[in-house]
Amino acid sequence: VSAELAKQFAKAGIHIISRREGKKAVVDEILLGRKDEAEVVFGGPLDVSLPGKTAQSASHEVVVPTNDTPLLRVSAKATRRSDGGIEVVRKVDPANDVYLSDHQLDGRPVMPMAMIQEHFAETASLVRPGWHVTHVRDLRVLRGISFEKGSRTIRIIASPAIDAGSAAKVKLQAEVGESAQIFDTAEIEVRSQLPAPMSYTPLQLINPRPLPLSVADAYEQWLFHGPIFAGIVEIEAIGENGVIAQLAPSTPTRCLAQSPSGDWLIDPVMVDSALQLIILWARVYIDMTPLPARLTCYHRFAGPIREPVRCEATVRHVAGTPIIHADFRFIDADGNLAGWLEGLEGTCSKALNRLAETRSSG
Repeated sequence: VSAELAKQFAKAGIHIISRREGKKAVVDEILLGRKDEAEVVFGGPLDVSLPGKTAQSASHEVVVPTNDTPLLRVSAKATRRSDGGIEVVRKVDPANDVYLSDHQLDGRPVMPMAMIQEHFAETASLVRPGWHVTHVRDLRVLRGISFEKGSRTIRIIASPAIDAGSAAKVKLQAEVGESAQIFDTAEIEVRSQLPAPMSYTPLQLINPRPLPLSVADAYEQWLFHGPIFAGIVEIEAIGENGVIAQLAPSTPTRCLAQSPSGDWLIDPVMVDSALQLIILWARVYIDMTPLPARLTCYHRFAGPIREPVRCEATVRHVAGTPIIHADFRFIDADGNLAGWLEGLEGTCSKALNRLAETRSSG
């Protein structure tokens, strides 16, 4: 309502609730309210310090331990609602989340898509303790989360799990601050056991050749990633249909100032380094820089990866269009498929080539 109308309501003793309070109250009433109530009236301020937390649901929330999740263990609180869903509220601070300093766009620290995936995976792991995250489906970045003004609070909401035998599916969304706007979404599957690695046919590059730059020069001239995200060890070859490279795994202790416990579920530095290969391919063949917007599915076949992996990136691009698609296979030292990321979709732009120049000049 307008400010003038709000004053008239106040004179009449009617309390105006915010949009965020109203949205959360409606959701909670649908999920938790008595079905025989034909009319619901809220009076006075509503407690929405956590998503969905009204007077009806607050007493039913249970704190969930996060000791084995490196990101959620630090500056986060996880609760299980009465409907079985999980809510995580985490303060992301560049002083602790030091990886942000090495992932900047135009001088602004921005949350990497791969780190959003790890936040989601760790949240989903709380839904069925002891089970394994096996698939991250339809991960979408709707809005970028930037940190030019310091810390921000991220709310991750996991829906109640839908069970299907030895598997359960959970829908997740991330909100930032008090806006209640959705920044990222995904669906994650957890299972009682990790699936066996799939068989695969090694990538055969078309017209393979060496990268025209050394890896060090590529990070200096074409990539905008700092040392924490410099996970490309070697480019074996680049061709018209993809890239083959060696990538180094990372540990949470390198990415976070506070010493976290636990291992990554889906190593965000390794995944981000794979996405960097697409930037190198695009710079070589179309002189553009792509940014990822959507991942169709990450298939997880193994636990923590501790040795360098061979990454085979298959690229699909139609000449004259700004959209690029790619699939990635992560192959361990024994030749087994440790992970498969299919259906990356990114948007390319020559104007985005400036990102590397901005980092170098900074």
